[in-house]
Amino acid sequence: MEGEAANTLTNLDEMNEGKEKWCERMRRVGFVEEVFGEDTINEARTLLRKYDSNWEMRVEEKDGCLGLWWKGQPVSFCSLWK
Repeated sequence: MEGEAANTLTNLDEMNEGKEKWCERMRRVGFVEEVFGEDTINEARTLLRKYDSNWEMRVEEKDGCLGLWWKGQPVSFCSLWK
């Protein structure tokens, strides 16, 4: 898992661009972004604690996405759509 994270970190601009493109495509076809519930967020954090302390999860204020970070760098995100 750490090897995949390291590969992602070498090209952060593409990852961020991918998120924006993903959200735009979802909106364009009629999906509406939803916010994760507190129970879901707490469960995800509990699972993440099982890995080394370099991982963290952040809830993004503007769109409600959950961001997965490794050593302070964004690696991936998760969003909820209806």
